[in-house]
Amino acid sequence: MSFGINSAAEIFQKSIEEVLQGIEVVRNISDDIIVFGKSQADHDATLQAVFQKMRENNLNANPAKCLFNQSSIDFFGHHSSADGIRADDKKVASLSSMQVLKRMQLKCAVSSVWHNTSHVS
Repeated sequence: MSFGINSAAEIFQKSIEEVLQGIEVVRNISDDIIVFGKSQADHDATLQAVFQKMRENNLNANPAKCLFNQSSIDFFGHHSSADGIRADDKKVASLSSMQVLKRMQLKCAVSSVWHNTSHVS
């Protein structure tokens, strides 16, 4: 696949999505694949199905980049665990510290005060 074209990442993601089609508890973004399950046995069965689909389609995983049996994971701005999914604290802190957001919050606060007081007689 020519990665010089603008849509190469989307085409690659769609290709991986098609390979994994039919496996319910697996998600992919770009070349990252997440396998999850309600129990260790469910997880392991799904992982075996993913590996089988990868073999059938001549796809390889880089063992150095693989993580297995994680009880929680930070992935694309989200933290996922048995407790649920929430925004990744590091990403939220990074966004909160941006000066542009602080100026926007101040502008919104000033606008809100002006709006609320302009209707008071």
